[in-house]
Amino acid sequence: TDAQNIETAWMLTGEALDGRNACYVAYHRPSNQVFLIPDSGLGEAATSMTLTGTGTLKNSQCEIFASGAVVTQIGSQLTVTLPIRYTSSWILSKPKAIWTAVQTLSGQRSAWQALGVVRFN
Repeated sequence: TDAQNIETAWMLTGEALDGRNACYVAYHRPSNQVFLIPDSGLGEAATSMTLTGTGTLKNSQCEIFASGAVVTQIGSQLTVTLPIRYTSSWILSKPKAIWTAVQTLSGQRSAWQALGVVRFN
């Protein structure tokens, strides 16, 4: 898939592949917007911002910053670099896993891919 064909990329950091009480972020490429899912895990209640300026999004697990965000597209690769600050009590409580998935403009979705488990000290 060419990066121009990607509509949405998701990243979830949490103890399980569950949007509740996680740092669950979606990047919508056509609008250059980032969405942060609230603690409830309900996507329709997500807050959003365009990746320009100095906006921020926050839930109980993390805060996302527009300032310093970088999006690059090279061939089939879409890279979204977001400045994220995790809440210290949440991130230090247990190891967290990071998962990603994407959806194309035609609605095809990838399976969630586990990138690994991280432990913050």
